Amino acid sequence: MKLRNCVLTVLCLLPVILAGCAGFGVKSQMSSGCYRDIGEAEKKKLLLERVNERWAAMVAQDFSHVYDLFDPFFRARVSKEGYLSMRNVDVDYINPGIKSVEIRGNVARVVIEYEYRVRAVKGKEVSLPARKGTVEEYWLYVGDNWYNQFINYAFGDTFARY
Repeated sequence: MKLRNCVLTVLCLLPVILAGCAGFGVKSQMSSGCYRDIGEAEKKKLLLERVNERWAAMVAQDFSHVYDLFDPFFRARVSKEGYLSMRNVDVDYINPGIKSVEIRGNVARVVIEYEYRVRAVKGKEVSLPARKGTVEEYWLYVGDNWYNQFINYAFGDTFARY
């Protein structure tokens, strides 16, 4: 009987707790654990900073930092060591630039143009000329920051469901 009363109390209080957080949007974590809205302009500025941070890490071959910028759904399932070990192509990324940005709520679509040069495949060196590439990235605003949505383009699979 006590367990039933406890469960009922929790179920009654849950909407009140959730409603308290629902009035807040993003960033600037408040003492209650909720976030307040930072506005669309600030949100876009933060997105552009994160996209540039990711591509600077790609150019610098800092894939440990690239992993840190992936969405928390991917990072909860794949360890950093696991991610780093599955990289079997060595690529130089050259001159990345943002071509377009589209933000809809907490999801952003960012198109990047860049050049790339493949140096090795599965440890075997190759000599290929630089080529131009374009990639469509999706970014998710989670909590108080943007995260690059991990997408396995070979299978079209992702851990984030929205």
